[in-house]
Amino acid sequence: MIEIDLDIIPQWTNDNDWLSLSRQSIDEAIKLSDYNFLNAINNVVSISVSLSDNEKVHALNKQYRDKDKPTNILSFPMVEPAELDGLADHPIPEILLGDMILSYEICTAEAKAKHISLAHHYQHLIVHGILHLLGYNHIKDDEADIMQSVEILALKNMGIENPYEKG
Repeated sequence: MIEIDLDIIPQWTNDNDWLSLSRQSIDEAIKLSDYNFLNAINNVVSISVSLSDNEKVHALNKQYRDKDKPTNILSFPMVEPAELDGLADHPIPEILLGDMILSYEICTAEAKAKHISLAHHYQHLIVHGILHLLGYNHIKDDEADIMQSVEILALKNMGIENPYEKG
């Protein structure tokens, strides 16, 4: 069972149901990942999502990635991929998969620049972030291709256009 802890600052509060959008995006990304069994196990899989602002994301990006600027989303995995591999056969009562934090200012600016809804951009970022929590990466081209293909299919399954084809 996937359990989502959602923390939202007032800037993010509007007509979107962030928890439902998070759940749909996380479920779809996990379903298409190498760890699709996580959606089916009876154990608790905990994920923290923080909808925050530039100031907090900037501080975390500087502290943990040595990048002195805000970004759209940061992901902090709590489980190594090797540990995830063993969970299908040897589950533990609770899995703390990791944390994601998003910047309102960056996310809204990117959505506006791409001429897409904030909700759709948010879903793309949550899919992207959960894949990072599952050990996917985009440092090398071949890794980026794999991660991007999973993102595109997950978004397509949710009725969202390929974000990499948008200007």
